[in-house]
Amino acid sequence: MRADEIRAALATPEGKAKYPFPSIVYCNIGNPQALEQKPLTFFRQVMSLIDAPFLLENEKVISQYPADAVARAKEYLRHIGDRTGAYTDSAGYAFARDVVARQINERDHEIKPLVDASSIFLTDGASSGVRLLLQVLVGDASDAVMVPIPQYPLYTAQLTLLGGTPAMYYLREKDNWALNVEELVLAYDECVAKNNATPRVLVVINPGNPTGGVLERDVMEAVAKFCCDRGIVLMADEVYQENVYAVGKRFLSFREVVLGLPAPYNTDTVLVSLHSTSKGIIGECGRRGGYFCLTNFPAP
Repeated sequence: MRADEIRAALATPEGKAKYPFPSIVYCNIGNPQALEQKPLTFFRQVMSLIDAPFLLENEKVISQYPADAVARAKEYLRHIGDRTGAYTDSAGYAFARDVVARQINERDHEIKPLVDASSIFLTDGASSGVRLLLQVLVGDASDAVMVPIPQYPLYTAQLTLLGGTPAMYYLREKDNWALNVEELVLAYDECVAKNNATPRVLVVINPGNPTGGVLERDVMEAVAKFCCDRGIVLMADEVYQENVYAVGKRFLSFREVVLGLPAPYNTDTVLVSLHSTSKGIIGECGRRGGYFCLTNFPAP
């Protein structure tokens, strides 16, 4: 891309003379450690002991680690058989999915039915989860995915690879990039009429990327009903759920909203929610971790 061309030019005397700045700051993607955010030491300590469990046998080494990091590493190693180089279950370690399920239930105020590990799939980042899901849900150009504009370009790029059809819906800039269901209806009808494609998935990014908008419950309820009424899978990209700073705003998950709706919406709205270790307070983009959680998906 153009930024890479400029970066290469800045490495030459001619480029240094041409541009009025010495380096490039990449702001096209959330990549906090590239911008010198330091990783949390606890995570790195635990991971180092898991990857090199023989260190646990060296008292001099262990004396340099906090007791809680040592205890956590031993707990994880017990679950994974003291090794990290073997294949895992396709959906990820069962004990880790149990932990994720507990966190989701706590976050969503224990709303029923509780999620369990069977609905959780661990992925190497939320992006790979998106790719896997779209491979299942998109067959050809007759299948469309509704994508917000402005958007994170992962979705349209993946649709291009799969031969699917993007159906763009526009966030309202004058209303702080709000999502309006009227725009969804317009985009849906236009896609069917002009592209001869049926929307199968609606992508909602909440909190918004790149807009930063945080959805209110009434809007989320209307979105869920829109999807349910049309048989659309609601794909909730919620990777920035820990990054809400505006006074009076708080993150609310689509799972909690959907399950709190009256029948039939609480049981018939098909939802997949995505999260990532790349964002929030963790910021481990290069370590690759994430999950998606299925709600109301029909049994195979």
